[in-house]
Amino acid sequence: MGAAEEMSRPPQTTEPHGTDPAASGFQQRIVALVGETRRVDIRKHETLPTERVLVELLPQVLEKLHAGTALARDVLERFDGASDDAVGIDEPMRPEQTGEFYLGVDGLVFDGANHSRVADLAFIASTELWQKLRRVEALHEGMERWDVVGELGSGLRRVIKTFTALEHVLAEEEGLEPELGFESQLETSLEVRRQYTRLRRSIAGDGTPESEQALVARLRGIGTRIAMLIGREVYTELRIGDRIEIRKLQARILAWLRDPQVAVGHRLLQDLVGFGDLLAQVSRRQELVEHDHAALREALEASTGTLMPADQLIALQRLDGLDPELDALIATEERRAPRWRPVLERLLGQLGVGPGGASW
Repeated sequence: MGAAEEMSRPPQTTEPHGTDPAASGFQQRIVALVGETRRVDIRKHETLPTERVLVELLPQVLEKLHAGTALARDVLERFDGASDDAVGIDEPMRPEQTGEFYLGVDGLVFDGANHSRVADLAFIASTELWQKLRRVEALHEGMERWDVVGELGSGLRRVIKTFTALEHVLAEEEGLEPELGFESQLETSLEVRRQYTRLRRSIAGDGTPESEQALVARLRGIGTRIAMLIGREVYTELRIGDRIEIRKLQARILAWLRDPQVAVGHRLLQDLVGFGDLLAQVSRRQELVEHDHAALREALEASTGTLMPADQLIALQRLDGLDPELDALIATEERRAPRWRPVLERLLGQLGVGPGGASW
């Protein structure tokens, strides 16, 4: 979860306190902040020089981080009685802590037995946003554009993540109607995998194009799919490395379409195929591995009859993009359980769990 996880806080023993007159006011402030943050379009800055990014985007992100830090502290003081001195620990954040942070927030949201969730999330928000604010303030013109864009984008995502989570829990605890849609890290990762799978299938097409016309059609189609991906909300959730490569490949496709030399086009397609293979690694994300393991195990246990149960077929659709053989069964809506069983056993084995049920 990041530095917030490592800082000890006194255990909370408070019981649900009913509807708080101040809760509605906090909710409206949260809704307004998240709405303003979502309207900051970072995508158009990805192709600008660092200087322009700092001039045009940095002030917007700083404003949202300052507002978020102040709001989180107000909520924390109301629901936990903590003062401003309780937050502001300046501790460097390791890159691998990002995933832990998002999953840690999810854990609090879904921990219905914990009645101090509002205070806990406000504490995490105030600490994490304060740290992010310090990192953003340190950005300068001598840095690479993508390093700057990545840091600013991370700041915006943290504001959205922490406050959609906080609004969800605040509404639940205080008997309010939620106004924001909270999306878990698992749902985000599933959507990333869906979009990557669509791009990979566009790249694969129906094999190697045999004619110049077919090559033009394939690369134009891939370019269209990339443009659609960049336009989707989930795009800003992609890893910076993936976004850099996507932008480079998009530029190469556009340049090639202006001067379609066949040999160059085939080399470009080969590079796209290699990139598509790399995108398949999205399934290695911790939350996807855990989700896929549970879904595969449940499906395998349900595959003892002649036909796969309808609810299992629906659940298996969420695994689309995990494995080509599994994808084919999903696409054909295969009902015969014996056709599914060896595929499910193989994939469980690859995840480190054999069909005998050994813990992974």
